[in-house]
Amino acid sequence: TNGDQIHLTVSDDGRGITTKDKARIWDPFFTTQRHRGGTGLGLHLCQQMATAVLGGTLRLLDTDTGHGAHFCLTLPVVAPDRLQPAAG
Repeated sequence: TNGDQIHLTVSDDGRGITTKDKARIWDPFFTTQRHRGGTGLGLHLCQQMATAVLGGTLRLLDTDTGHGAHFCLTLPVVAPDRLQPAAG
């Protein structure tokens, strides 16, 4: 925490996210795993929940292909009284 915010960093040891895909990872239904049953909704829903419901942010940290993916979820310690509706 840094007083009024909580920071949670999540990393995996997968194949990472390509430069080409970084711009699209938050798009609904974008997936590179359709052949394995992926729907492409996971990151989209996480970002919508983090921003619209919890009043925080979810962002991709620097990541290189072959070195996993790294995300930071930042949330207010105290949820705002009013949140903006989710865009889109």
